[in-house]
Amino acid sequence: MIAGTYTLFTRIPLYSGPGGTCYAGDLWEKDLSEHLSYIPGFRICCPVLPAEAAPGNIRPVSGLDSKDVIALAPDGGWGSVLRNLLPNFRRVLHAVRSTEIVHSGGAGWAFPLSYYIVLLRPFLSFKWIMVIESSFWMKAENQRPSLRQWASHHFNMAMVRHCLRHADAHIFTQKWYQDVLSDRDRGTPVHIAPAVWVSDVDILDPRAHANMQPKRQGPARLFFPARLVADKGVDTVLEAIRIFSCAQPAGSVPQLEITVMGTGDMAGTCRAFAQDPHSGVTVRFLPPVDYGAPFLSALRGYEAVIIANRKPEQPRIVFDAFSQGVPCIASKTPGIETLVSEQETGWLFEKDDARALADLFQKAVDAQQTLEDMGVQALAAAKNWTHTRMHEDRAAFLKEVLEL
Repeated sequence: MIAGTYTLFTRIPLYSGPGGTCYAGDLWEKDLSEHLSYIPGFRICCPVLPAEAAPGNIRPVSGLDSKDVIALAPDGGWGSVLRNLLPNFRRVLHAVRSTEIVHSGGAGWAFPLSYYIVLLRPFLSFKWIMVIESSFWMKAENQRPSLRQWASHHFNMAMVRHCLRHADAHIFTQKWYQDVLSDRDRGTPVHIAPAVWVSDVDILDPRAHANMQPKRQGPARLFFPARLVADKGVDTVLEAIRIFSCAQPAGSVPQLEITVMGTGDMAGTCRAFAQDPHSGVTVRFLPPVDYGAPFLSALRGYEAVIIANRKPEQPRIVFDAFSQGVPCIASKTPGIETLVSEQETGWLFEKDDARALADLFQKAVDAQQTLEDMGVQALAAAKNWTHTRMHEDRAAFLKEVLEL
């Protein structure tokens, strides 16, 4: 158990229901429940919206009382950001004054709440835990950024580094964040903990996985579930399919099936692409299914998952795929290459390299047994990466740091 008043500062909203019940999105509720299991003095400072404003499914957060929620005004646009700037600062000030342990991150629109907290650091006494889980504000490599992207990248890089210098402990979801954002010479305690959402009960039983193997016949089936935007490498995947198709004899029987699933700016492009004929490959486009059992069940129908990310974030799909005994064909980015072992749990290609990805499509056709063998190893690796295990490791780290 973590002793003391502990306040999490985040831009992720909660939703208020009848009788002061607090609700959260499915995944956020799951995460908050884990926090509450080992932090009895847990509070949260975040935007609060009415339950009817929730964009999707929400669940009550058992054990979280409304008195433990410091409500921030929600920001819906730059006008509201400016209007809420000082009111939200006063609420953050109130929350920091009344807590012993501060937990905040390095991301959030329009800016992380850590930027408020670092202003208070010289004047108030508290333990500060900085958790870096995302870096969506970073500009993509090998791509000319707009002036706004360039400014956002450099401003946030400077500010996040400044906040980390003043924090008492750091938790990073990948070592690359530590390498590019923190100053190791300061000796600040560090914990590396990938952000995993898979529960122990979600991991496929190895016997069930073994029984699935004889059913895998016919074309190699690959799955590309993603937010369909440029940063997820959609163009690279579509171009790789074109290259693979052009290498097949005209009118040849499909040796490969690729399913694209998701929503986003490029969904229309993907839908139209799937409707075009492609020699030697069948392309399907599907809308997303609910995350959880429906999505994990869908994963089990494929030999491998395609991940073509262009940015360094660590996609949760790696852990989802491994939990179902499915290896990954993934771009070699910092958030992925530390998880996917070449020739053991997947194949890696240089990001944006459509020809290299097309070669791996052919390899998937020619070496389906290898994919099955890598799936067995992926399933074995999944046991080390669960949501509960992640929190247990975090709890042990925090207890050690806070007792120093």
